[in-house]
Amino acid sequence: MLRLRSLAFATALVLSSIAYAQNNDFATGNMHFDAKDMDTNGDHMVSREEMQKYGEKMWDMMAKGKTPYSVVENAIFNDNNGPWIKMINQAVFTGNIKDAQASGQQAAQSLIDQAQ
Repeated sequence: MLRLRSLAFATALVLSSIAYAQNNDFATGNMHFDAKDMDTNGDHMVSREEMQKYGEKMWDMMAKGKTPYSVVENAIFNDNNGPWIKMINQAVFTGNIKDAQASGQQAAQSLIDQAQ
């Protein structure tokens, strides 16, 4: 179960895409994470220090009115027929996690590319 949770968290990080909106109001909303931005040393692992620095960077941006958000978050994660749930179902019911991640990433990236 822990492995599945770790997989789900890691996949959420990988599938996240961040766009930035700027306004003069106090920044509110959810923080979303971009694993590529977090992995500052390029070792494909996110250390505690990298995560903390990234969180500080996001906090500073929100304090200045830049709220990170994904324009396709609902389509990727909240849609009942979206790539997130399809990936989870494929991983759980077929046991083929690598293929599930690959197809989920491809489907999510397609949505991100269409939005840009």
